[in-house]
Amino acid sequence: MLDIRCDQMKQLQEMTSESLSQTRLRPDVIFISGRAGSGKTHTIQRYLETFGACSSYFECAFIYSFKDVICDLSRRIFRKQMSSEFEVISALKKSSTKRLLVFDHCDHFLSSSNSLLLEIPKLTNSNAQVILISRISPDLFYESALVEPHTIWFPSFTAKECEMIILNQAVTHDIESYRTFVGLAIGATFHHCNNVKYLRRFIEDNYPRYIQPSLDGKCSAQDWRKLWKLFEPNLKGNSIGGVLGAKDGPISESVELPFDSNYLLIAAYIASFNPPTSDKKFFVKGKQPKSRAQTKRIYHMLGPKPFPLERLLAIFYAINDELEEVKSQLSSLFAQIATLVNLKLLATHGAEGIESPKFLCLAKYEFVSDVSKKVNFELNAYLNDFA
Repeated sequence: MLDIRCDQMKQLQEMTSESLSQTRLRPDVIFISGRAGSGKTHTIQRYLETFGACSSYFECAFIYSFKDVICDLSRRIFRKQMSSEFEVISALKKSSTKRLLVFDHCDHFLSSSNSLLLEIPKLTNSNAQVILISRISPDLFYESALVEPHTIWFPSFTAKECEMIILNQAVTHDIESYRTFVGLAIGATFHHCNNVKYLRRFIEDNYPRYIQPSLDGKCSAQDWRKLWKLFEPNLKGNSIGGVLGAKDGPISESVELPFDSNYLLIAAYIASFNPPTSDKKFFVKGKQPKSRAQTKRIYHMLGPKPFPLERLLAIFYAINDELEEVKSQLSSLFAQIATLVNLKLLATHGAEGIESPKFLCLAKYEFVSDVSKKVNFELNAYLNDFA
């Protein structure tokens, strides 16, 4: 993967180099931005191996305040618990070693009220350089910050790059037949998902089904046309659900979601299982004109469909029309959407640019129905298949 991300690695080396200050100022803050599955975390973690004790990696999904960050810093760097944030910042400022601090999944720290991560370099006289990793555009966060990060963009992998990554990590006795299946499978499913992690899982789960007819003596392992023809019916159930869905379902359907996250998940489910043309019927007040009779389609049988962020937010606001204040808290909503993706209740979709992200709901009907009951929302009344 590092060969594919050599441009990003080169930028990282340039931006963190000590000698950079001789020609131009080294940026205090670097923002690593890109969609899920674009290799951000893997690339940074490999790069940090060159820093050793001079770097620290923080998984912000499990850190809830700036004070938690400071306490963690004191334990990792100074091997003791310091009494205050000021003491830790002062120690970093006086240290003879420059530090590289990496904060992954940092979205919820970067609202206007939580921009202290951006100020760490300034508070330590540039003795600490900060790298922020996020799936969301930095433009949404640092408008009110005093420091503007240098952004390194990680584009989504192309189909060819996904194929290279999966083959590079392949463990199989018949590499040629596996290589053929990888190319065919990615060609058939890439338009649904370009997340290499999910594609790899799909291929690992389905390669035994693909190669089984050759083991049964029905055809040769080199007869890929016949093998693919026999395997192809499996794609009807796997091209979306099998690729984007978690192997054992979302990593946590028992998690207690925040109030707004409940409505975001409901809105995502409605957007995934309702056609866009039905939004007017369910969410525009007043009498709707009668439309011509159409053939009834069972959208739940077709599987979840992708939807743009704008549609998700529109439905969210429509079912929360009594909560007008949430409209001014976009950064909080984006952080909650990122959390739903981390929980595998949502997944990012396609290769659209970061300015027009698309998502797909992975949560099961039963789970979303239970969530709806908790917030007294009548889910079936807003689903085209049941209304």
